[in-house]
This record gives sequence, structure tokens and C-alpha cells, in this order.
Amino acid sequence: MTYSLEEIADRLEIYDLYARYVFAVDELDLAVLDRIFMPDTVFDYSTLSYGKHTYKDVQRDDFVKVAAFVTYTMHYCTNVRIDFDEDRRSARVVSKTFFANGVSEDGDLSLRQVHGHYADALVKTREGWRIKERTWHLGWSTTGLELFEGTSLPEKK
Repeated sequence: MTYSLEEIADRLEIYDLYARYVFAVDELDLAVLDRIFMPDTVFDYSTLSYGKHTYKDVQRDDFVKVAAFVTYTMHYCTNVRIDFDEDRRSARVVSKTFFANGVSEDGDLSLRQVHGHYADALVKTREGWRIKERTWHLGWSTTGLELFEGTSLPEKK
């Protein structure tokens, strides 16, 4: 398969978008998230019994709520598969996603991992590629993990 220079540029921008997303979520950088999602982006977290919500109406606030609850967090979006529509102004993207987190309650630390994938619809805007629709597909999750002896988690910023 041979890609044109324009398609290579679009693919690199989309890969960069996903890298910026995971850093922005882990660092709670809402300004970056505002440049990744459209204000009317629809999030479908039905597999988590959370339903559908728009970024403007709910999701931005939820990032802050989760950050207050989760003491440690690390996201990965990998194995990004991009399928452009014919005009290459929109794309369907699937990314394997891993989310590790730790919640500290009353001095007790609970470590968890969540695995699944995002199925996203992206659009190319004047400002670049943005996520327009996001559906979470839960694979599996684990709880009750323990740190290896001699390791520790960094202080939360």
C-alpha cells in the first residue's frame, strides 16, 4: 500500500492527536482536551452503564470529577487503525486502550487496570483533526493489584 504525502501527514496528525489525548487526560490539561474534541462530540460509555453525553454538556466536568477521585492514572491508546472516508475529510479510528489507575481512600491504595478499545469518528477541521464521536468498548478489567516489593508510586502533583 502506497500513501500520498497528504495522507501521511493526516495519519501523523491523527497519531499525534491520540498521544496528546492520553497525556492531557493523565495531566488533566483541559485546554488540550478542548482541542481534541468538538464541543458536540458524543461520548458513548454504555458498556460502563454511563450512557451517552456530549463533551460540552458533561464530559469536561467528568474529567475533573474523575481526577479528584483517582490518585494515580496512566493511559495508553495503541494499535491505532485509521480508515479514511473517500474524501479524506473524515475517518473511523479504532485504538486499543489500556488505563491503569490507583485510588487512595483512607490510606488504602486500590490499583486497577481497564482494557478495551475506542471506536472514534474523526473530522478534519480548519484547526486539524478532531474527535466527533467516541464509543468505548470494554474488554476486561482487574482490581486488587499490588505493587511489587520495593516499588512506590510518585507523589500526586
